[in-house]
Amino acid sequence: MFADGFAANRLNDHFKGLDGEPVVKHMLSAVGAQPFKVGMTPGGASDSSNIGEVTVELIAASARSIKSQDIVAKWRELTGPIPGTVELSFLENTSRTGAAIELLLHGRDLDRLNQATALVKENLAAIRGVTDITDTNRDGKRELKLNILPEAENLGIRLADVARQTRQAFYGEEVQRLQRGRDEVKVMVRYPREERRSLEDIASLRIRTPQGAELPFSSVAAPVEGRGFSSIYRSDRERGVIISAELDKNVPDVDANMVVAALVRPDTGDGGGILTRLQRDFPDVRWSFEGEQKNQRDNLKDIAIGGLLALFGIYVLLAIPLRSYVQPFIVMSVIPFGMTGAVIGHLVMGVELSIMSMIGIVALSGVVVNESLVLVEYVNRHRRGGESITGAAREGSAARFQAIMLTSITSFIGVMPIVTESSIQAKFLIPCAISLAFGCLSNLLNTLILVPCVYAILEDIKRLLFTREQRLHWEETEREEARERGLEWMDGGNPAPASPPP
Repeated sequence: MFADGFAANRLNDHFKGLDGEPVVKHMLSAVGAQPFKVGMTPGGASDSSNIGEVTVELIAASARSIKSQDIVAKWRELTGPIPGTVELSFLENTSRTGAAIELLLHGRDLDRLNQATALVKENLAAIRGVTDITDTNRDGKRELKLNILPEAENLGIRLADVARQTRQAFYGEEVQRLQRGRDEVKVMVRYPREERRSLEDIASLRIRTPQGAELPFSSVAAPVEGRGFSSIYRSDRERGVIISAELDKNVPDVDANMVVAALVRPDTGDGGGILTRLQRDFPDVRWSFEGEQKNQRDNLKDIAIGGLLALFGIYVLLAIPLRSYVQPFIVMSVIPFGMTGAVIGHLVMGVELSIMSMIGIVALSGVVVNESLVLVEYVNRHRRGGESITGAAREGSAARFQAIMLTSITSFIGVMPIVTESSIQAKFLIPCAISLAFGCLSNLLNTLILVPCVYAILEDIKRLLFTREQRLHWEETEREEARERGLEWMDGGNPAPASPPP
Protein backbone atom coordinates (compact mmCIF):
# COMPACT_ATOMS: atom_id res chain seq x y z
CA MET A 1 0.00 0.00 0.00
CA PHE A 2 2.71 2.47 1.02
CA ALA A 3 4.86 1.48 -1.97
CA ASP A 4 1.90 2.18 -4.23
CA GLY A 5 1.40 5.58 -2.62
CA PHE A 6 5.06 6.51 -2.92
CA ALA A 7 4.99 5.55 -6.61
CA ALA A 8 1.98 7.82 -7.10
CA ASN A 9 3.94 10.68 -5.53
CA ARG A 10 6.75 10.11 -8.02
CA LEU A 11 4.38 10.57 -10.97
CA ASN A 12 4.75 14.34 -10.64
CA ASP A 13 8.49 13.94 -11.25
CA HIS A 14 7.81 12.46 -14.70
CA PHE A 15 4.69 14.31 -15.91
CA LYS A 16 3.78 17.98 -15.90
CA GLY A 17 0.79 19.92 -17.16
CA LEU A 18 0.84 22.49 -19.94
CA ASP A 19 1.60 25.22 -17.40
CA GLY A 20 4.23 23.13 -15.60
CA GLU A 21 1.93 22.19 -12.75
CA PRO A 22 1.96 18.62 -11.32
CA VAL A 23 -0.44 16.21 -13.02
CA VAL A 24 -1.49 14.59 -9.71
CA LYS A 25 -3.86 17.00 -8.01
CA HIS A 26 -5.05 14.93 -5.01
CA MET A 27 -4.36 11.45 -3.65
CA LEU A 28 -6.45 9.26 -1.34
CA SER A 29 -5.23 6.06 0.35
CA ALA A 30 -7.76 3.63 1.83
CA VAL A 31 -6.96 0.54 3.91
CA GLY A 32 -9.66 -2.08 4.42
CA ALA A 33 -11.92 -0.65 1.71
CA GLN A 34 -12.05 0.09 -2.00
CA PRO A 35 -14.43 3.05 -2.32
CA PHE A 36 -13.84 3.57 -6.05
CA LYS A 37 -13.71 -0.09 -7.08
CA VAL A 38 -16.09 -0.82 -10.00
CA GLY A 39 -17.74 -4.23 -10.35
CA MET A 40 -17.29 -7.36 -8.23
CA THR A 41 -14.35 -7.47 -5.83
CA PRO A 42 -12.54 -10.77 -6.52
CA GLY A 43 -10.98 -10.92 -3.08
CA GLY A 44 -14.25 -10.86 -1.20
CA ALA A 45 -16.25 -8.09 0.38
CA SER A 46 -15.35 -4.49 -0.43
CA ASP A 47 -14.68 -3.75 3.27
CA SER A 48 -12.33 -6.63 4.12
CA SER A 49 -9.17 -5.91 6.11
CA ASN A 50 -6.91 -7.48 3.47
CA ILE A 51 -7.64 -4.99 0.68
CA GLY A 52 -6.67 -1.42 -0.02
CA GLU A 53 -6.78 1.26 -2.66
CA VAL A 54 -4.82 4.32 -3.75
CA THR A 55 -6.78 6.84 -5.81
CA VAL A 56 -5.24 9.85 -7.53
CA GLU A 57 -7.09 12.78 -9.05
CA LEU A 58 -5.43 14.25 -12.12
CA ILE A 59 -5.68 17.78 -13.41
CA ALA A 60 -8.18 18.44 -16.20
CA ALA A 61 -7.49 16.78 -19.56
CA SER A 62 -7.41 20.20 -21.24
CA ALA A 63 -4.55 21.26 -18.92
CA ARG A 64 -2.21 18.38 -19.88
CA SER A 65 -0.98 16.75 -23.06
CA ILE A 66 -0.38 13.34 -21.45
CA LYS A 67 -3.11 10.72 -21.77
CA SER A 68 -4.40 9.02 -18.63
CA GLN A 69 -3.39 5.57 -19.93
CA ASP A 70 0.24 6.77 -20.21
CA ILE A 71 0.11 7.90 -16.58
CA VAL A 72 -1.37 4.52 -15.54
CA ALA A 73 1.40 2.66 -17.43
CA LYS A 74 4.10 4.73 -15.72
CA TRP A 75 2.45 4.20 -12.33
CA ARG A 76 2.51 0.44 -12.90
CA GLU A 77 6.19 0.64 -13.87
CA LEU A 78 7.15 2.72 -10.84
CA THR A 79 5.25 0.46 -8.44
CA GLY A 80 6.64 -2.84 -9.65
CA PRO A 81 5.83 -6.09 -7.83
CA ILE A 82 4.71 -5.79 -4.20
CA PRO A 83 5.63 -8.84 -2.07
CA GLY A 84 2.68 -10.70 -0.57
CA THR A 85 0.01 -9.26 -2.83
CA VAL A 86 -2.52 -11.56 -4.49
CA GLU A 87 -3.96 -9.00 -6.91
CA LEU A 88 -2.53 -5.67 -8.06
CA SER A 89 -4.49 -3.71 -10.65
CA PHE A 90 -4.28 -0.20 -12.11
CA LEU A 91 -7.52 1.23 -13.51
CA GLU A 92 -8.83 4.44 -15.01
CA ASN A 93 -11.94 5.65 -13.26
CA THR A 94 -14.32 6.30 -16.17
CA SER A 95 -18.00 5.51 -16.71
CA ARG A 96 -17.28 1.79 -16.96
CA THR A 97 -19.48 -0.83 -15.34
CA GLY A 98 -16.88 -3.58 -15.02
CA ALA A 99 -13.57 -4.92 -16.26
CA ALA A 100 -12.64 -4.80 -19.95
CA ILE A 101 -12.86 -8.61 -20.10
CA GLU A 102 -15.19 -10.34 -17.67
CA LEU A 103 -15.99 -14.02 -18.22
CA LEU A 104 -18.38 -16.06 -16.07
CA LEU A 105 -17.84 -19.81 -15.76
CA HIS A 106 -20.37 -21.88 -13.85
CA GLY A 107 -21.01 -25.57 -13.26
CA ARG A 108 -21.89 -28.11 -10.57
CA ASP A 109 -18.47 -29.79 -10.19
CA LEU A 110 -16.16 -27.42 -8.30
CA ASP A 111 -12.97 -29.31 -9.23
CA ARG A 112 -13.82 -29.20 -12.93
CA LEU A 113 -14.68 -25.52 -12.56
CA ASN A 114 -11.27 -24.82 -11.02
CA GLN A 115 -9.52 -26.68 -13.85
CA ALA A 116 -11.44 -24.72 -16.48
CA THR A 117 -10.64 -21.45 -14.67
CA ALA A 118 -6.91 -22.22 -14.65
CA LEU A 119 -7.00 -23.08 -18.36
CA VAL A 120 -8.78 -19.86 -19.31
CA LYS A 121 -6.42 -17.71 -17.23
CA GLU A 122 -3.41 -19.40 -18.80
CA ASN A 123 -4.65 -18.64 -22.32
CA LEU A 124 -5.64 -15.09 -21.41
CA ALA A 125 -2.12 -14.42 -20.19
CA ALA A 126 -0.78 -15.49 -23.60
CA ILE A 127 -2.79 -12.82 -25.44
CA ARG A 128 -0.86 -9.64 -26.18
CA GLY A 129 -1.98 -6.60 -24.20
CA VAL A 130 -4.02 -8.45 -21.54
CA THR A 131 -3.03 -7.54 -17.97
CA ASP A 132 -4.30 -7.77 -14.39
CA ILE A 133 -5.88 -11.22 -14.79
CA THR A 134 -7.76 -12.34 -11.70
CA ASP A 135 -10.74 -14.44 -10.64
CA THR A 136 -13.21 -14.67 -7.76
CA ASN A 137 -12.23 -18.23 -6.81
CA ARG A 138 -9.75 -17.26 -4.14
CA ASP A 139 -8.86 -18.65 -0.72
CA GLY A 140 -10.05 -16.69 2.27
CA LYS A 141 -8.54 -16.25 5.72
CA ARG A 142 -7.16 -19.06 7.85
CA GLU A 143 -9.81 -20.98 9.73
CA LEU A 144 -10.32 -24.08 11.85
CA LYS A 145 -12.51 -26.74 10.28
CA LEU A 146 -14.25 -29.22 12.59
CA ASN A 147 -14.70 -32.88 11.65
CA ILE A 148 -16.96 -34.90 13.94
CA LEU A 149 -15.72 -38.31 15.06
CA PRO A 150 -17.77 -41.53 14.59
CA GLU A 151 -17.83 -42.10 18.36
CA ALA A 152 -19.59 -38.79 18.87
CA GLU A 153 -22.16 -39.58 16.19
CA ASN A 154 -23.01 -42.81 18.04
CA LEU A 155 -23.85 -40.67 21.07
CA GLY A 156 -26.26 -38.53 19.04
CA ILE A 157 -23.95 -35.53 18.68
CA ARG A 158 -24.15 -33.72 15.37
CA LEU A 159 -21.57 -31.46 13.76
CA ALA A 160 -23.98 -28.53 14.12
CA ASP A 161 -24.05 -29.14 17.91
CA VAL A 162 -20.25 -29.04 18.11
CA ALA A 163 -20.05 -25.88 15.99
CA ARG A 164 -22.76 -24.14 18.01
CA GLN A 165 -21.20 -24.92 21.39
CA THR A 166 -17.74 -23.91 20.16
CA ARG A 167 -19.14 -20.58 18.98
CA GLN A 168 -20.93 -20.06 22.29
CA ALA A 169 -17.71 -20.66 24.21
CA PHE A 170 -15.52 -18.25 22.22
CA TYR A 171 -17.93 -15.71 20.69
CA GLY A 172 -20.69 -15.93 23.29
CA GLU A 173 -24.41 -16.51 23.48
CA GLU A 174 -26.95 -13.78 24.13
CA VAL A 175 -28.97 -14.62 27.26
CA GLN A 176 -30.61 -11.33 28.15
CA ARG A 177 -31.19 -7.74 27.05
CA LEU A 178 -31.34 -4.87 29.55
CA GLN A 179 -32.85 -1.45 28.96
CA ARG A 180 -30.51 1.38 30.01
CA GLY A 181 -32.32 4.58 29.27
CA ARG A 182 -32.70 4.81 25.51
CA ASP A 183 -30.14 2.05 24.90
CA GLU A 184 -30.55 -1.70 24.90
CA VAL A 185 -27.63 -3.70 26.35
CA LYS A 186 -26.96 -7.31 25.32
CA VAL A 187 -25.78 -9.75 27.99
CA MET A 188 -23.42 -12.37 26.47
CA VAL A 189 -22.19 -15.52 28.24
CA ARG A 190 -18.81 -16.97 27.15
CA TYR A 191 -15.50 -18.23 28.49
CA PRO A 192 -13.24 -15.84 30.37
CA ARG A 193 -10.79 -13.90 28.22
CA GLU A 194 -7.74 -15.89 29.37
CA GLU A 195 -9.44 -19.15 28.31
CA ARG A 196 -10.28 -18.08 24.74
CA ARG A 197 -7.15 -16.33 23.52
CA SER A 198 -5.42 -19.29 21.87
CA LEU A 199 -6.30 -22.20 19.61
CA GLU A 200 -4.95 -24.50 22.31
CA ASP A 201 -7.88 -23.48 24.49
CA ILE A 202 -10.13 -25.54 22.23
CA ALA A 203 -8.59 -28.69 23.64
CA SER A 204 -9.94 -27.80 27.11
CA LEU A 205 -13.43 -27.23 25.73
CA ARG A 206 -16.13 -29.69 26.84
CA ILE A 207 -19.06 -30.62 24.59
CA ARG A 208 -22.47 -31.43 26.12
CA THR A 209 -24.28 -34.49 24.74
CA PRO A 210 -28.08 -34.68 24.23
CA GLN A 211 -28.23 -36.80 27.42
CA GLY A 212 -26.61 -33.97 29.45
CA ALA A 213 -23.14 -35.50 29.81
CA GLU A 214 -20.01 -33.48 29.06
CA LEU A 215 -17.16 -34.90 26.95
CA PRO A 216 -13.72 -33.49 26.11
CA PHE A 217 -13.55 -31.78 22.73
CA SER A 218 -10.81 -34.15 21.52
CA SER A 219 -13.13 -37.16 21.92
CA VAL A 220 -15.92 -35.52 19.93
CA ALA A 221 -14.29 -33.68 17.00
CA ALA A 222 -10.95 -33.35 15.23
CA PRO A 223 -10.02 -29.77 14.25
CA VAL A 224 -8.15 -29.24 10.96
CA GLU A 225 -6.53 -25.94 10.06
CA GLY A 226 -7.28 -24.70 6.53
CA ARG A 227 -8.59 -21.82 4.46
CA GLY A 228 -12.13 -21.28 3.27
CA PHE A 229 -13.46 -19.27 0.34
CA SER A 230 -13.18 -15.51 0.38
CA SER A 231 -16.45 -15.31 -1.54
CA ILE A 232 -18.92 -17.75 -3.07
CA TYR A 233 -20.58 -16.74 -6.33
CA ARG A 234 -23.54 -18.59 -7.80
CA SER A 235 -25.25 -18.43 -11.19
CA ASP A 236 -28.41 -20.38 -12.00
CA ARG A 237 -28.05 -22.26 -8.68
CA GLU A 238 -24.55 -23.41 -9.65
CA ARG A 239 -21.11 -22.42 -8.41
CA GLY A 240 -19.63 -19.71 -10.56
CA VAL A 241 -16.25 -18.09 -11.09
CA ILE A 242 -15.78 -14.66 -12.68
CA ILE A 243 -12.48 -14.21 -14.54
CA SER A 244 -11.63 -10.57 -15.18
CA ALA A 245 -8.78 -8.91 -17.05
CA GLU A 246 -7.77 -5.43 -18.14
CA LEU A 247 -6.13 -4.19 -21.35
CA ASP A 248 -2.92 -2.24 -21.69
CA LYS A 249 -4.04 0.70 -23.84
CA ASN A 250 -0.45 1.51 -24.76
CA VAL A 251 -0.25 -1.72 -26.78
CA PRO A 252 -1.35 -0.86 -30.35
CA ASP A 253 -4.25 -2.59 -32.07
CA VAL A 254 -5.57 -4.18 -28.88
CA ASP A 255 -9.18 -3.83 -27.78
CA ALA A 256 -11.74 -5.87 -25.90
CA ASN A 257 -13.53 -7.06 -29.05
CA MET A 258 -10.25 -8.40 -30.44
CA VAL A 259 -9.61 -10.37 -27.26
CA VAL A 260 -13.17 -11.74 -27.27
CA ALA A 261 -12.74 -12.83 -30.90
CA ALA A 262 -9.52 -14.62 -29.98
CA LEU A 263 -11.28 -16.43 -27.14
CA VAL A 264 -14.30 -17.61 -29.12
CA ARG A 265 -12.72 -18.28 -32.53
CA PRO A 266 -13.48 -21.78 -33.90
CA ASP A 267 -11.14 -24.74 -33.70
CA THR A 268 -8.83 -24.59 -36.73
CA GLY A 269 -6.65 -27.55 -35.90
CA ASP A 270 -4.20 -25.66 -33.70
CA GLY A 271 -6.36 -25.87 -30.58
CA GLY A 272 -8.73 -23.09 -31.58
CA GLY A 273 -10.05 -20.49 -29.16
CA ILE A 274 -9.95 -21.42 -25.53
CA LEU A 275 -13.74 -21.20 -25.18
CA THR A 276 -14.17 -23.52 -28.15
CA ARG A 277 -11.90 -26.04 -26.46
CA LEU A 278 -13.70 -25.44 -23.18
CA GLN A 279 -16.98 -26.60 -24.71
CA ARG A 280 -15.24 -29.73 -25.98
CA ASP A 281 -13.13 -30.66 -22.95
CA PHE A 282 -15.46 -29.34 -20.21
CA PRO A 283 -19.03 -29.87 -21.46
CA ASP A 284 -20.37 -29.51 -17.91
CA VAL A 285 -18.93 -25.98 -17.58
CA ARG A 286 -20.86 -23.14 -19.21
CA TRP A 287 -19.60 -19.65 -19.90
CA SER A 288 -20.92 -16.18 -20.70
CA PHE A 289 -19.43 -12.71 -20.98
CA GLU A 290 -20.34 -10.21 -18.28
CA GLY A 291 -19.30 -6.67 -17.42
CA GLU A 292 -18.58 -4.30 -20.30
CA GLN A 293 -19.17 -7.00 -22.92
CA LYS A 294 -22.63 -7.78 -21.57
CA ASN A 295 -23.52 -4.10 -21.35
CA GLN A 296 -22.28 -3.56 -24.90
CA ARG A 297 -24.37 -6.48 -26.13
CA ASP A 298 -27.48 -5.22 -24.31
CA ASN A 299 -26.96 -1.64 -25.52
CA LEU A 300 -26.55 -2.73 -29.14
CA LYS A 301 -29.73 -4.79 -28.87
CA ASP A 302 -31.66 -1.82 -27.46
CA ILE A 303 -30.26 0.50 -30.15
CA ALA A 304 -31.20 -2.00 -32.88
CA ILE A 305 -34.78 -2.24 -31.59
CA GLY A 306 -35.04 1.52 -31.20
CA GLY A 307 -33.60 2.06 -34.69
CA LEU A 308 -36.12 -0.29 -36.29
CA LEU A 309 -38.98 1.48 -34.50
CA ALA A 310 -37.62 4.83 -35.65
CA LEU A 311 -37.42 3.64 -39.27
CA PHE A 312 -40.98 2.32 -39.09
CA GLY A 313 -42.19 5.64 -37.69
CA ILE A 314 -40.38 7.56 -40.44
CA TYR A 315 -41.93 5.29 -43.07
CA VAL A 316 -45.46 5.81 -41.72
CA LEU A 317 -45.02 9.59 -41.51
CA LEU A 318 -43.73 9.69 -45.10
CA ALA A 319 -46.35 7.34 -46.54
CA ILE A 320 -49.26 9.52 -45.36
CA PRO A 321 -48.41 12.78 -47.22
CA LEU A 322 -46.92 10.98 -50.25
CA ARG A 323 -49.95 8.65 -50.48
CA SER A 324 -47.69 5.82 -51.60
CA TYR A 325 -46.25 2.62 -50.20
CA VAL A 326 -43.16 2.78 -52.43
CA GLN A 327 -42.03 6.39 -52.51
CA PRO A 328 -41.10 6.47 -48.77
CA PHE A 329 -38.36 3.99 -49.66
CA ILE A 330 -37.02 6.54 -52.18
CA VAL A 331 -36.80 9.13 -49.43
CA MET A 332 -35.29 6.67 -46.94
CA SER A 333 -32.71 5.35 -49.42
CA VAL A 334 -30.28 8.04 -48.22
CA ILE A 335 -30.21 6.60 -44.67
CA PRO A 336 -27.76 3.68 -45.25
CA PHE A 337 -25.50 5.94 -47.32
CA GLY A 338 -25.58 8.49 -44.53
CA MET A 339 -24.37 5.71 -42.21
CA THR A 340 -21.50 5.17 -44.66
CA GLY A 341 -20.59 8.83 -44.32
CA ALA A 342 -20.62 8.49 -40.53
CA VAL A 343 -18.21 5.52 -40.71
CA ILE A 344 -15.90 7.44 -43.08
CA GLY A 345 -16.00 10.35 -40.64
CA HIS A 346 -14.76 8.13 -37.82
CA LEU A 347 -11.91 6.95 -40.04
CA VAL A 348 -10.97 10.53 -40.96
CA MET A 349 -11.03 11.72 -37.34
CA GLY A 350 -9.27 8.60 -36.04
CA VAL A 351 -12.05 7.78 -33.56
CA GLU A 352 -13.28 4.25 -32.92
CA LEU A 353 -16.93 3.36 -33.36
CA SER A 354 -18.72 3.15 -30.02
CA ILE A 355 -22.19 3.01 -28.53
CA MET A 356 -22.43 6.79 -28.80
CA SER A 357 -21.59 6.47 -32.51
CA MET A 358 -24.55 4.12 -32.94
CA ILE A 359 -26.82 6.58 -31.14
CA GLY A 360 -25.63 9.32 -33.48
CA ILE A 361 -26.37 7.12 -36.52
CA VAL A 362 -29.92 6.46 -35.26
CA ALA A 363 -30.42 10.21 -34.82
CA LEU A 364 -28.94 10.78 -38.27
CA SER A 365 -31.65 8.65 -39.89
CA GLY A 366 -34.23 11.27 -38.93
CA VAL A 367 -32.14 14.18 -40.21
CA VAL A 368 -31.02 13.08 -43.67
CA VAL A 369 -34.56 12.42 -44.96
CA ASN A 370 -35.50 16.12 -44.89
CA GLU A 371 -33.83 17.16 -48.15
CA SER A 372 -34.76 13.99 -50.01
CA LEU A 373 -38.42 14.39 -48.98
CA VAL A 374 -38.56 17.88 -50.48
CA LEU A 375 -36.80 16.67 -53.64
CA VAL A 376 -39.20 13.75 -54.13
CA GLU A 377 -42.19 16.04 -53.64
CA TYR A 378 -40.70 18.46 -56.23
CA VAL A 379 -40.31 15.63 -58.76
CA ASN A 380 -43.84 14.36 -58.07
CA ARG A 381 -45.30 17.81 -58.68
CA HIS A 382 -43.56 18.16 -62.03
CA ARG A 383 -44.50 14.59 -63.01
CA ARG A 384 -48.13 15.42 -62.40
CA GLY A 385 -47.65 18.34 -64.78
CA GLY A 386 -46.80 15.84 -67.53
CA GLU A 387 -43.02 16.19 -67.46
CA SER A 388 -40.86 13.14 -68.12
CA ILE A 389 -39.08 11.28 -65.35
CA THR A 390 -35.64 12.29 -66.55
CA GLY A 391 -36.59 15.94 -66.96
CA ALA A 392 -38.35 16.15 -63.59
CA ALA A 393 -35.44 14.50 -61.77
CA ARG A 394 -32.87 16.72 -63.51
CA GLU A 395 -34.78 19.92 -62.85
CA GLY A 396 -35.48 18.84 -59.24
CA SER A 397 -31.78 18.31 -58.50
CA ALA A 398 -30.86 21.63 -60.11
CA ALA A 399 -33.62 23.56 -58.35
CA ARG A 400 -32.86 22.08 -54.91
CA PHE A 401 -29.06 22.12 -55.25
CA GLN A 402 -28.48 25.40 -53.42
CA ALA A 403 -30.89 24.62 -50.57
CA ILE A 404 -29.55 21.09 -50.06
CA MET A 405 -25.93 22.24 -50.23
CA LEU A 406 -26.47 25.03 -47.68
CA THR A 407 -28.43 22.77 -45.33
CA SER A 408 -25.79 20.02 -45.39
CA ILE A 409 -22.81 22.33 -44.98
CA THR A 410 -24.37 24.44 -42.21
CA SER A 411 -25.36 21.27 -40.33
CA PHE A 412 -21.77 20.01 -40.66
CA ILE A 413 -20.26 23.29 -39.49
CA GLY A 414 -22.74 23.59 -36.61
CA VAL A 415 -21.73 20.22 -35.13
CA MET A 416 -17.96 20.50 -35.72
CA PRO A 417 -17.27 22.56 -32.53
CA ILE A 418 -18.30 19.53 -30.49
CA VAL A 419 -16.07 17.27 -32.63
CA THR A 420 -13.02 19.48 -32.03
CA GLU A 421 -13.72 20.05 -28.31
CA SER A 422 -10.91 18.79 -26.04
CA SER A 423 -12.61 18.96 -22.63
CA ILE A 424 -13.34 15.71 -20.82
CA GLN A 425 -17.05 16.58 -20.58
CA ALA A 426 -17.39 16.57 -24.38
CA LYS A 427 -15.33 13.47 -25.14
CA PHE A 428 -18.31 11.18 -24.65
CA LEU A 429 -20.34 13.19 -27.20
CA ILE A 430 -17.62 13.36 -29.87
CA PRO A 431 -18.48 9.98 -31.55
CA CYS A 432 -22.15 10.97 -31.70
CA ALA A 433 -21.25 14.39 -33.13
CA ILE A 434 -18.97 12.80 -35.76
CA SER A 435 -21.82 10.55 -36.93
CA LEU A 436 -24.15 13.53 -37.28
CA ALA A 437 -21.61 15.90 -38.88
CA PHE A 438 -20.19 13.61 -41.56
CA GLY A 439 -23.54 11.92 -42.16
CA CYS A 440 -25.11 15.30 -42.96
CA LEU A 441 -22.15 16.23 -45.17
CA SER A 442 -22.39 13.02 -47.19
CA ASN A 443 -26.12 13.62 -47.55
CA LEU A 444 -25.31 16.39 -50.06
CA LEU A 445 -24.28 13.94 -52.78
CA ASN A 446 -26.68 11.23 -51.64
CA THR A 447 -29.72 13.46 -52.09
CA LEU A 448 -28.71 15.11 -55.36
CA ILE A 449 -27.51 11.94 -57.12
CA LEU A 450 -28.92 8.90 -55.36
CA VAL A 451 -32.55 9.98 -54.87
CA PRO A 452 -33.26 10.82 -58.55
CA CYS A 453 -31.61 7.56 -59.65
CA VAL A 454 -33.67 5.49 -57.21
CA TYR A 455 -36.81 7.35 -58.30
CA ALA A 456 -36.19 6.48 -61.95
CA ILE A 457 -35.29 2.86 -61.14
CA LEU A 458 -38.49 2.30 -59.18
CA GLU A 459 -40.54 3.82 -62.00
CA ASP A 460 -38.94 1.36 -64.46
CA ILE A 461 -39.70 -1.52 -62.10
CA LYS A 462 -43.33 -0.47 -61.81
CA ARG A 463 -43.65 -0.40 -65.62
CA LEU A 464 -42.58 -4.01 -65.68
CA LEU A 465 -44.89 -5.07 -62.86
CA PHE A 466 -48.18 -3.38 -63.88
CA THR A 467 -50.38 -4.11 -66.86
CA ARG A 468 -51.46 -1.62 -69.54
CA GLU A 469 -54.97 -1.38 -68.03
CA GLN A 470 -53.53 -0.49 -64.62
CA ARG A 471 -51.34 2.18 -66.18
CA LEU A 472 -54.29 3.66 -68.07
CA HIS A 473 -56.34 3.72 -64.86
CA TRP A 474 -53.53 5.46 -63.06
CA GLU A 475 -53.18 7.95 -65.96
CA GLU A 476 -56.87 8.84 -65.66
CA THR A 477 -56.49 9.29 -61.91
CA GLU A 478 -53.50 11.57 -62.41
CA ARG A 479 -55.39 13.64 -65.01
CA GLU A 480 -58.24 14.12 -62.55
CA GLU A 481 -55.90 15.11 -59.76
CA ALA A 482 -54.05 17.55 -62.03
CA ARG A 483 -57.39 19.07 -63.07
CA GLU A 484 -58.32 19.54 -59.38
CA ARG A 485 -55.00 21.28 -58.77
CA GLY A 486 -55.58 23.62 -61.71
CA LEU A 487 -52.82 22.00 -63.79
CA GLU A 488 -52.94 20.84 -67.39
CA TRP A 489 -52.02 17.22 -68.10
CA MET A 490 -49.67 17.00 -71.07
CA ASP A 491 -48.68 13.84 -72.92
CA GLY A 492 -46.03 15.47 -75.03
CA GLY A 493 -42.66 13.88 -74.56
CA ASN A 494 -44.22 11.31 -72.26
CA PRO A 495 -46.41 8.95 -74.34
CA ALA A 496 -46.43 6.25 -71.65
CA PRO A 497 -47.25 7.74 -68.24
CA ALA A 498 -45.43 6.30 -65.28
CA SER A 499 -47.01 3.37 -63.49
CA PRO A 500 -49.08 4.06 -60.40
CA PRO A 501 -47.74 3.50 -56.95
CA PRO A 502 -49.12 0.22 -55.55
